[in-house]
Amino acid sequence: MYYGCGCNQPQVIVHPTQCCVKHYYQTQEVVHVHPVQYQHVNHMVYKHVHEYPVCHSSTGQVYHQSVDCGPPPCC
Repeated sequence: MYYGCGCNQPQVIVHPTQCCVKHYYQTQEVVHVHPVQYQHVNHMVYKHVHEYPVCHSSTGQVYHQSVDCGPPPCC
């Protein structure tokens, strides 16, 4: 293999460039904020209870009657 004069040089065949793709990934954190609000409602319920107290009373009626049975005896 003597190539000094340009004779007997091997034929060079150039193939198309092979493309090798390498993927690199990075993790990026994305914060999603979902606000929540609690509203506490206090209710006051007034229960009105109506009472009707009953009082029983008794009365006694007295009648006076004067009966005149004649004139009084004389002395």
